[in-house]
Amino acid sequence: MKNKSLYKIISASVLLLFVFSTIIGATSTTDSINQNKIISNNISKPISDYTHTVIAEACTASWCPPCATAAAVMHDIYYSGEYDFYYVALVSDKNPYANARCGELGVSSIPDYVFDGGYTRWVGSGGIPYAYTTRLDQCGARAVEDIEMALDMTWNGDGEIDIELSITNNEGSTYNGHVHTYVTEIESRWNTYGGTAPYHFAMVGNYAFNENIDISAGDTSVLSTTWDGASYGFSDLEEDNVMVIATIFNRNNNYYSDQTTALSFADMPPELDIEIGSSIGGISASVTNIDTEDLPELEWSISVTGGLLHKINVTTTGVMNGLIKGETKTIKTDKLVFGLGKINVAVSVDLGVKTKSGIILGPIIILI
Repeated sequence: MKNKSLYKIISASVLLLFVFSTIIGATSTTDSINQNKIISNNISKPISDYTHTVIAEACTASWCPPCATAAAVMHDIYYSGEYDFYYVALVSDKNPYANARCGELGVSSIPDYVFDGGYTRWVGSGGIPYAYTTRLDQCGARAVEDIEMALDMTWNGDGEIDIELSITNNEGSTYNGHVHTYVTEIESRWNTYGGTAPYHFAMVGNYAFNENIDISAGDTSVLSTTWDGASYGFSDLEEDNVMVIATIFNRNNNYYSDQTTALSFADMPPELDIEIGSSIGGISASVTNIDTEDLPELEWSISVTGGLLHKINVTTTGVMNGLIKGETKTIKTDKLVFGLGKINVAVSVDLGVKTKSGIILGPIIILI
């Protein structure tokens, strides 16, 4: 009798889920058409076709549920290596300088991702990742001034960094620019909504450089400073967790960015293949070490958020005790995932992040 009842429940759930999926799909498509004015076939431009390295400024806050989804998706895009860009998380409720920059960008709702200083932007967490990748490609196709940038850094300890930025103007006339140089934590001390998934490339303290610069035709200008993290409360910065990102905006072209560069003391994260799957009431992920070396213990997390009224917020964390080259291990949620509506799944292993969206009806989960 119990088995028949369960069968009826699952059968009814599948039927309702099919109807619900159709409705949700239609709604999502309508929203995307209304909000996204850029027509795209969602095929990425090769990095070699980009005219410059794009900058994305992510205006966000740790108390904002959609911001967590946006942050995970952008991080996944960045580590795919398929787009020539850097991004900075401007966590407005944690850093007053980041909050001031959000004000400069005219932010009224979050998440608000601003590309190339305002050439284009996307507000909200709907339509991603294509809303982001489309805009990266659009910016990558822009005509820009021929500017070269290079960073050099020295770690002095206690959060103090000597930073030198050289900028070369390859144009035939004087270039009028404005430089922003952000000091960021690769894996932030601040978490996104839910409290377990960290931000990445979050701006800490004030800019290293925030100034106008005029460069004669064919000349190179060099800026240098000692950025003192202790003066902003960041003397505990870790050397291998710092990335400095510099971009130059064109004062004669709406302050759109013409070039961006970055430098880190850290190695790139290990190469991992993460495949996300679902079961009744749960999420699992297979993690394969495709790096050239065996890996030591790896911290991981699986978060599931969304549902109607954002009622679903399930997170499981753990530590993987090593992963030898070519080995695959499976991780999974340890709590029941139950609800109704659209969900977002983020799996984080070390600095690698994989995301998926899906639909849930009761305990039944379909990933898209």
